[in-house]
Amino acid sequence: MKKENKWGISWIIYIIGIMILVALSSYAMLICENNIGGWIGLGLIIIGSIIIRSKVVWKGVKFFLLWVSIIALIIVDFQLTKQVSLSGALLRELVAAKSAANANYMNEADWSAPSGYVVEKTNLGSLPIEKLSKEESNSQRVILQLHGGAYVMPLINSYRDIAIKYSQANEDCDVVTIDYRVAPKDIYPAALEDAVAAYKWLMEQGYSNENIIIAGDSAGGGLALATTLYLRDDEVPLPKAVIVMSPWANLENTSPSRTDNYDKDPCLGQGLQGIALQISNPDYVGEHDIKDPYISPVYGDYKDFPPLLVQVGTHEILYDDAIDVAKKAEAAGVKVQETTYNGMFHVFQMAWQVVPEGKKAWNEVQTFIKDVYAGQ
Repeated sequence: MKKENKWGISWIIYIIGIMILVALSSYAMLICENNIGGWIGLGLIIIGSIIIRSKVVWKGVKFFLLWVSIIALIIVDFQLTKQVSLSGALLRELVAAKSAANANYMNEADWSAPSGYVVEKTNLGSLPIEKLSKEESNSQRVILQLHGGAYVMPLINSYRDIAIKYSQANEDCDVVTIDYRVAPKDIYPAALEDAVAAYKWLMEQGYSNENIIIAGDSAGGGLALATTLYLRDDEVPLPKAVIVMSPWANLENTSPSRTDNYDKDPCLGQGLQGIALQISNPDYVGEHDIKDPYISPVYGDYKDFPPLLVQVGTHEILYDDAIDVAKKAEAAGVKVQETTYNGMFHVFQMAWQVVPEGKKAWNEVQTFIKDVYAGQ
């Protein structure tokens, strides 16, 4: 009598199926952040293991149940993740190293403009200014970019790359990025003074306020809001529009998302490192009132504010900053376009090359600018 091969093809198929269930369960738990889906998968693994050892169950049934379970879990995972791309979810998990990487910004290599672009460097007093332009372009439009970095980090190459994205989003316009003063050496109002001075300088260079857009992310987003509030209060002609990505608009650190998203935010939440420590104890404020709208623009009055685009991810501790500003501006009669990107992390727009949500966000920027100039 021929002895049955204990490790035949049926066992191999079963083991492969179990491995797939394990992977799907881990995917549900770690990437989708849905423990229910994960536990369902683990439960199916246990049940499957029992079935395979049972001699009272018809041999064909166990494989049928196993693969039906796999298909069911795939459907569950698809439903859990259809609002966030797999690449976005994976990058969100990997980007936790970003804070540590920021510590090395002083060691960056020299940056060169890509083919088709030129960079002109100048100084407004002690303020370094970089103007990116398309070759042989005579654009009348300009974007004033205010970089992020918790008011303690200088201009880094990532923002020189982002300047190209802004130019492309606005009909190959000029983009001026300033290396404003930062804490702890220069506290408030140093950054605000530099941003206001740069805006006025642009007007002196011949740019009409109707052709200037102020844009910024993180601390730069908060600074963009504060700068525009200051310009309005100082009766300076306002920019055409303001674009903010994940703005740090409440330096008081009291928003619910500070705690609700603490374990979700890979940049500014869990295991705070580097510049992220500034969120809980900002050097920029000094001895000034942290509720001053020019420091925390969430407390500002947005009457007569120009059209505003606000982008934010659900997994940010600064989520409430963006939402609160958008609601307050809208209540003041401002044309506000606020978009929340599900599952996204702080300033995910910088990862446009690998994250579909980043590409979508930049497409939104382009559409917003086009609509603003069209008067829509």
